[in-house]
Amino acid sequence: MRLHFSLLALGVLAVACHRRAATDNAAARVEPVRDTTQVKVFRDTLRVESSSGARSFDLRKPGQRDSLRVAIRKERALWGTRGPRDYQFLLRVSCFCPGQKGWLLMEVTDRRLVRASDSNGKSVALTDWNTLSVDALFDHLEGWVGRNGSVEVVFDPRWHFPARVRTTTFPGPDQWSNMETSAFRVR
Repeated sequence: MRLHFSLLALGVLAVACHRRAATDNAAARVEPVRDTTQVKVFRDTLRVESSSGARSFDLRKPGQRDSLRVAIRKERALWGTRGPRDYQFLLRVSCFCPGQKGWLLMEVTDRRLVRASDSNGKSVALTDWNTLSVDALFDHLEGWVGRNGSVEVVFDPRWHFPARVRTTTFPGPDQWSNMETSAFRVR
């Protein structure tokens, strides 16, 4: 009985922590910028994007995987034909995991990620899990098609890249991720 109670208490605590983390994550959409040298680029992070245009896919339901594939294929084709080859943007990746870095500036030349830096201008390794070009964002989104979960995505209306991606894997309370972009600029 004592073991059963301990496991129940642990489960309740895990759910409470997940809900707290999800609430904190939603509430912490705005981070202060401390470095004045990159304030011009990073100031756009203070603007909270609306969720208009969000498309939700429950990948447990029939037809939803195909619908997500079609949406990705369509938007990626538009990005491929209309999107610039040289650009920069801010990216924030968060999940129920350690090592979150906040907003990072991604610099892309000829559609290849060439530099990533934090809000202090310090370089971040291009091999880090949260340094991505727009093409890598599409790759990440395509990787979710085969998972047992849900995906909410907002594509940029002008350039057609995934501007925001929220994912959840079932059944766990701690298997979610958010990817947000801001301040997209052609270089």
